[in-house]
Amino acid sequence: MARKTDPDVQFAIKAAKEALLDASLKGFPELKFGDILVDQKSSSNVVSEMQADLAARQIEHCLEAWEYLSQAILAMLGCQDDIAIHMAYYSELRSANSLLAATGIANKENKSYFIDSNQKRRARRVKTHQFVRDVWHDWCKRPDTVEAFTSLKVLPSVTLFDVYNSLNLRQSPSQSLLKWGYELLNFDKDHTSRNRSSYQVYRVYNGIGDSDSKKHGELLSLIWSHLSSTGSDGQLYFEKIYAQYLLAGACKDYSSGAEDEESEFDRKLESTLEQLSKDTGVPIESLRMHFDFDKDDSRFDLFDIAASSSTDVKNVVARAFILARFATNKLNVNLSKSKCQQALEWIRRWLEESGVLHDDVSREDVAGSSESFADAAVEVAELNLRRVWLEEPESASRAGQLKASLCWGIEF
Repeated sequence: MARKTDPDVQFAIKAAKEALLDASLKGFPELKFGDILVDQKSSSNVVSEMQADLAARQIEHCLEAWEYLSQAILAMLGCQDDIAIHMAYYSELRSANSLLAATGIANKENKSYFIDSNQKRRARRVKTHQFVRDVWHDWCKRPDTVEAFTSLKVLPSVTLFDVYNSLNLRQSPSQSLLKWGYELLNFDKDHTSRNRSSYQVYRVYNGIGDSDSKKHGELLSLIWSHLSSTGSDGQLYFEKIYAQYLLAGACKDYSSGAEDEESEFDRKLESTLEQLSKDTGVPIESLRMHFDFDKDDSRFDLFDIAASSSTDVKNVVARAFILARFATNKLNVNLSKSKCQQALEWIRRWLEESGVLHDDVSREDVAGSSESFADAAVEVAELNLRRVWLEEPESASRAGQLKASLCWGIEF
């Protein structure tokens, strides 16, 4: 109860409930061309300057989430699970800060701030990690938060919102976001991992590790199966697979215990697709084709791994990936609405500086070879960690670069 009356907690709750809708979106036109995207005016009380600051924060935090996630993958493939957990947690934190900025909240050193509905600056000096912990629960209930997730396109004319609606799962998005932000609410595991990887002699007492295992490579291959491009900028198979996962789960629950579970599963799926067709106008034949799936598709495992409260490396990395994709979608929404070329140019420059692009390799080249990253992950998954860097170092390095997916995961 004491935490509820803590001024820092009250500030976080106010931020979650009162931050100005679309504050970041309104700042995109104020961004600049060149290396410097925005002038350092994060302490300004001028609304337009705060909005530009929020827009810039949304962009950089999102990109850095993928950088940290890539580092987590490389650490994981090197049998450095504690470092991987630490990097994955920071990826989650970056994604959260990008999403908060998109909804008018700047979590930063010195004084964090938000723009309230009266377009006034509200600021307080808070601990940045604790602020995310305090704000996340109420922030997940914001309508623009839910919209940022449910606006993900499953098909050109079908969003996750349509799928949730057809299944009567209207409260589910907020609940899912709370699960996927598990580390943000319970970050003790990161402290343990950071201490182990920094100065403790954990391995001499507990063993070097399981370098004969293939499980980390299998997780990486699973993630890349979701990261593959559908052929359209900004759209990944992640959204379609998640929609299929939701449908499969609902149909399994409905048919469980029935005399003929298979028939009941199919009947429930058909009635749901009929409702989806009615809601969206998409022909039922098209929906049947796109939702013709194996109800036990192994790609569904990603969401079960992420929903678990376990803090093993696979669970933390899975959650970090989903939050990074969520943050990227919100960035795509604002890029699309603002038509902000200076933001897209800055993102290209970031990709160059991070080593994804260079003089001989354009963004289009990388996007056109998206399947090669997934193929590399499959090669890695076939080997145990002891052999990966000896026999397939190029594949391991390539598959570890999850940030390369920004070349097709962002709507350029």
